[in-house]
Amino acid sequence: MEWPLVFAAFILGLILGYIGKTLVSRGLGKSSKSVAIERSKMELSQHKQEVSDHLAEQRALLGQLTEQINRLNQHWNQGSQRLAKEEQLAPLPFMQASISDIDEKSDAVLSPESIKN
Repeated sequence: MEWPLVFAAFILGLILGYIGKTLVSRGLGKSSKSVAIERSKMELSQHKQEVSDHLAEQRALLGQLTEQINRLNQHWNQGSQRLAKEEQLAPLPFMQASISDIDEKSDAVLSPESIKN
């Protein structure tokens, strides 16, 4: 008579162990998911900051390039006026140095009138 009780206790222990393992693993799964979500959010914010820094650097470089092109155009216009006094050469246009102006006109198509200004 003792063997059926031992066998029943063994089966009951297996069932309770399985239920306990399932409950514990679900609790750990939720916490690992939340950790993964937080890690992903942190990586995303870091990536956004890197992109923002990169765009700011590119904007500064573009401003320097614009200044250099304007100096080159000024030098070219002065040299052409000095060397070709008889001929009336149209001066080269200057680029806009203001980035806000460039942003506003980025969707517009450039026409000869907009280049002269």
